[in-house]
Amino acid sequence: MEDKTIGILGGMGPLTTITLAEKIIEKTPAKNDQEHLRMIIYNNAKIPSRIDSIIKNSESPQLELEKSAQILEKAGADFIIIPCNTAHYWYKDICLSVKIPVLNIIEETTKYVVNHFQSGSVLLLGTEASIKVGLYEKEFHKHNREITIPNQDEQEVINLAINEVKAGQVVGNKAIQDMANIIEKYNRNGTRTIIAGCTEISILLPHLPSCEKIDPLEILAERAVKEAKMKR
Repeated sequence: MEDKTIGILGGMGPLTTITLAEKIIEKTPAKNDQEHLRMIIYNNAKIPSRIDSIIKNSESPQLELEKSAQILEKAGADFIIIPCNTAHYWYKDICLSVKIPVLNIIEETTKYVVNHFQSGSVLLLGTEASIKVGLYEKEFHKHNREITIPNQDEQEVINLAINEVKAGQVVGNKAIQDMANIIEKYNRNGTRTIIAGCTEISILLPHLPSCEKIDPLEILAERAVKEAKMKR
């Protein structure tokens, strides 16, 4: 049985795209090159800002997202994964633009939380745009679960942290200490689990305080490996 080929619709941002590919390689049970999975990566960094489209009503990324998915399909991908939480606002449109499956990082992460954390509050660290349209909140509510949203001042810190990563600043990220303070405050109040609801936050997780960290990139990578190994 031949493994399926993974298509990564990337560029949002470029660093998280490569990080996801690395995680897929790490999670693949392989003893040599030939046992690893085929991946087609389309690192389309020219996709219009998902955040600006939702918050400022600027150019929509929908058309470019659909074109990118179609390029991956034509290139031979058997299914598609998208390392950008906010881009899933256009998930249904992307799915309709191709004939191959598109995995959903929001759904996969929520299922993981529901299955592994039966109780306790969870803090969402995501983009202002994804929170505005309720990507995680709506999915959590389907499972009768609540998710904690930062206040506006805290969200400004998270926004800065995300923008710094997009600019290549990880270790020297200006928002790291303020992010740490936010997490520690919620920890003291009993919220000891966080979701990196933006893939740039996923990259920052090793630099944040000790707590239960849920990384959607890890979850998506593991799900992609399982999908690639499933029968056609």
